[in-house]
Amino acid sequence: MRRFRPRLLPTLAVLPALVLLLGLGTWQVQRMHWKTDLIATIEARTSSEPVPLLDLPLDDPAAVAWQRTQAVGRFVTVPGPADHYGVENRDGQLGGRLLGAVTIEDGRTLLVDRGFLADAAAPPPEPAGQVELDAIVRDRSEERQTWFMPDNDPASGRWFWLDLAALGGRFDRPLEPVALQLLPGSPGATPEAAPPKIDLPNNHLGYVITWYGLAFALLLVYLAFSSERTDRTP
Repeated sequence: MRRFRPRLLPTLAVLPALVLLLGLGTWQVQRMHWKTDLIATIEARTSSEPVPLLDLPLDDPAAVAWQRTQAVGRFVTVPGPADHYGVENRDGQLGGRLLGAVTIEDGRTLLVDRGFLADAAAPPPEPAGQVELDAIVRDRSEERQTWFMPDNDPASGRWFWLDLAALGGRFDRPLEPVALQLLPGSPGATPEAAPPKIDLPNNHLGYVITWYGLAFALLLVYLAFSSERTDRTP
């Protein structure tokens, strides 16, 4: 037979650690539900029927992010080199995303991701006149330069992060906080344009098991340490 006899110092040491582990596990449960809902929302928006861009609240990027849309507008033509965003390697070819800008019917201008373009390939010209674009709305309101990103080089058209203020200067007009990622076959899309990748790993369940498992193990060790046999002979 054993009897539970907690001791002050071990209890004071274990309780905060147990609360911390349980709190981390609960936080990961909440993150898991949030990520699951987010992925479901993105999949629903990208696969839905396109919504006219003029019907979307572009000043609320989170509410319209990943929504498939159709936009009517005109490409903005500017002198100088073509603008490329990021660095990608596709089928052994190094390149980036070809950027443009479109002014829509109500006068607002949005940045446009026209698709992948190899560095050695000549950029296709912007379509002339008014066109109807098939695209996915992307939230670009939180774009910031991180410590490992090189500086943008607007003079050569190389953009490693989307500085909307500087890009607005490049296209000589302010840009909305969202951009359009053109779908294959849309006017202005490169031949290598592809639907956006939804790459949001949802591995929070593993963290839930880890934190709750550590909490359970700590509790077992504490209970074993704080119990003593009652059938001992003097």
